[in-house]
Amino acid sequence: MQPSNSLIVNGEKVLLPKAVLDLGVLGTNYIDDEEPCLRNKPRTEKVSHLVLHETAGNSATGCKDTLREKKLGVHLILGKDGLLSCHADLALDICFHGNQINSTSVGIEVVNAYRPEFARKPCGPVLPANWWTWVPPGHARTYQAPLGIQVACIQALVPWLCELMKIPYVFPTKNFNAKTPQISGWKAPPLGWYAKPGPGVVAHRDYSSHSDGRYLLEQLFV
Repeated sequence: MQPSNSLIVNGEKVLLPKAVLDLGVLGTNYIDDEEPCLRNKPRTEKVSHLVLHETAGNSATGCKDTLREKKLGVHLILGKDGLLSCHADLALDICFHGNQINSTSVGIEVVNAYRPEFARKPCGPVLPANWWTWVPPGHARTYQAPLGIQVACIQALVPWLCELMKIPYVFPTKNFNAKTPQISGWKAPPLGWYAKPGPGVVAHRDYSSHSDGRYLLEQLFV
């Protein structure tokens, strides 16, 4: 059966844009394509954030299984094969993926192991560690990048999603660096959960104890 190539927004099916489909990316959703509807609850606040994640795993199936096991959820998962799957209504559903901005965010998980020693082929290039890279003690200071098709998809998808969802296409954490690596006021949960980034597109690591998403974010403003 052909994939629907549609996301679910406000209870309606929205076809992925040509710029995404032209990359060879296919889209599935939980209504048309037998994707699981991951844990969510009704949204009561205006959407103002888009959060970029990396799975720290190697497969979309494993990501879905882990999220269900942990009673978490995310709106979109982008696999290594270029399949973009939709697991909740982007407008109507809150998913449990983004800590203190769950209620105002759409979350995208990109399947990427993040650490080279955990990666399985196919995978992107291994890059030198940056200021945002998590490196386990005793391991090489490197970062496992996503595949090129995943990066290209994010570059085409995110601006379109921001326009569709009326999320400001700005980067409130763009100027972070080794001296200012996270948002002001952030502390380990639950003390720091009041601290939130401004509206726009952010990496999960920029406002939480996680380490994911920064590479993807930076590909949007290269």
